[in-house]
Amino acid sequence: MNSRKRTLFCITASALVLPILGSIAGCGSGPSEDPAKTQSRVDAVTQEQAIIDRSSGTYDSLSTADKAALVKLLGSEKQAQTAFKYMKPHTPNAAAQSGLPPSQGGGG
Repeated sequence: MNSRKRTLFCITASALVLPILGSIAGCGSGPSEDPAKTQSRVDAVTQEQAIIDRSSGTYDSLSTADKAALVKLLGSEKQAQTAFKYMKPHTPNAAAQSGLPPSQGGGG
């Protein structure tokens, strides 16, 4: 291969490879999320948890106002019930009564 062909080959290869490498190197390095938006999410989750902690362990035990507040925060009754299911107060006796050994989620 003469030097002209070699130069053309190198330029073509660089033109094809460099954009790919640049996009790989740039993954995850985009602009970070607005701190105010992050704080508003934290505040919303804190409100949700405070409402859920006031219950006696079931969604139905929430007051009408608390249910309405959860629905407003989460968008729908179904999403509020799902969030409650995952965020409800922990009952340590439930694990102990499950009959499972501690290594499998039981108490002990």
